[in-house]
Amino acid sequence: MRYCDVEVKMIAPVYQPRFVEARYQPDQLVTAGPGRRLGGYLLDGLIVWCTLGIGWLVWFCFSAVNGQTPGKQLLGMYVVKADGTRAGGGYTWLREAVIKPVFSIISVVTFGVLSVLGALWCLWDQDCQCLWDKMASAYVAWSPYGYKPLTARELYEQQRTRASLPAPSAGGALADAPTNAEAAPEQSEAGG
Repeated sequence: MRYCDVEVKMIAPVYQPRFVEARYQPDQLVTAGPGRRLGGYLLDGLIVWCTLGIGWLVWFCFSAVNGQTPGKQLLGMYVVKADGTRAGGGYTWLREAVIKPVFSIISVVTFGVLSVLGALWCLWDQDCQCLWDKMASAYVAWSPYGYKPLTARELYEQQRTRASLPAPSAGGALADAPTNAEAAPEQSEAGG
């Protein structure tokens, strides 16, 4: 397009899909929005308050291996690592018991500004990541139909199992079985 003897090129914005949507089908996992994440946070807080922290901690010991907190488990959310696999127990413990408390400690020095900013970060971030998610290279995904993503270990085991299976023959499983014509000479030799 020309305007005042100056050529102006129209540049279309480049669409960048969200991290989770680029790796999973929409019926499997989608990025957990800020409202759902807030709901999980409030559920975690309610469980901590109602059980004096003990019930939440026991529940977390079982749900962490699935990449979840109790609140995330109730809402069908998972923590997903930067390689696209579901976080396992150690990764979830690192995120919940090390990185988030560091934010809380620093928040005391900043009069709560860092915690508020860290939590609100997901409102304007493309992948809805809070600051502690960025530090842990983690994403929070929601499974609308109950799909459970694989951990890196489960994915490795699945691929290893598939690699150890024999390749199917062109004719299927029955292609290797002897035909009646092939079996007939063996029977006549054995009988006479």
